[in-house]
Amino acid sequence: MGRLVMPEHPNPVDPPDLGLLPTFRRLLRLWRREWRLGALGLSLALAYTSISIAIPVITQRAVDHAIVRHTRALWPYVVAIVGLAALRFLVNFSRRYATARIGIRIEARMRELLYTAYLRYPRAFYDRHATGQVLSRATNDLYPIRYFIGWGLVQGMQSLMMIVAAGVVLVLVNPRLALYTAVAMPPITVLALRFARRVSPLSRQVQERKGDVTEAADEAVVGIEMVQAFGREDDVRGRFGSKAEAVRDTVLRQAGVEARHLPGLYYLPSLSIAAVVFFGGRQVIGGHLSIGEFVLFETLLLSSTLGS
Repeated sequence: MGRLVMPEHPNPVDPPDLGLLPTFRRLLRLWRREWRLGALGLSLALAYTSISIAIPVITQRAVDHAIVRHTRALWPYVVAIVGLAALRFLVNFSRRYATARIGIRIEARMRELLYTAYLRYPRAFYDRHATGQVLSRATNDLYPIRYFIGWGLVQGMQSLMMIVAAGVVLVLVNPRLALYTAVAMPPITVLALRFARRVSPLSRQVQERKGDVTEAADEAVVGIEMVQAFGREDDVRGRFGSKAEAVRDTVLRQAGVEARHLPGLYYLPSLSIAAVVFFGGRQVIGGHLSIGEFVLFETLLLSSTLGS
């Protein structure tokens, strides 16, 4: 396995702040080193999605054939659902274990690359960048990256698979009622894009403010003898307090954005469920939709809404 080397920057004294796509491409290079675990995680995500779709389908047939019409025995359906649920538990455990290993390995590799780069940078780099900021990049900033690239990528693919598979099943069962379930998609899309546009800069500011706190703490600890010798404890305490308050204020602003958007993102999918209850209930009363198919719609919508 070849050694991944960080490319040389045009200006090692002040490395450029890369945008989202270049950063994502570099992270994918690290992710490809763990392609076996990644392939395993995606395969398990596909298996989890298939089982999650199969259980509501079996429930629909149990309701229609064993409960409503009494044409078949109920116990085979119950055994199948229990067995699939147990299998889904094992699949989900294995998927999360695999993705966690990906995140931990990539985090360790990124920390190794960072420290290698820190040893290679000239002294002018450390004259321009505070030690606390440098330490923060190697500590505070790595956890969100590990969380995203280890768990987030595969989880996002699994959610996408679940939405597509559920949509296909709903269209095959009742295209008209499936169309009603899409009533919430436009406002969800608009709200999600607006939320991402507003929360991303704040998340970046939070990481920067945490770096400021680390910088203030590092300066106080390194120069503690001089601080005590000249009686500057109050000044150092005030400087650290102002940095900590900046973190608090930025986190509160981020929490405010989340409070204004996340409730809507959780509420709007309920419109699809309400549409199925209204229009699907009318179809059941009119004899155009079976009770089992009605249950199938509701179960798949709830599964897609709540996620895994």
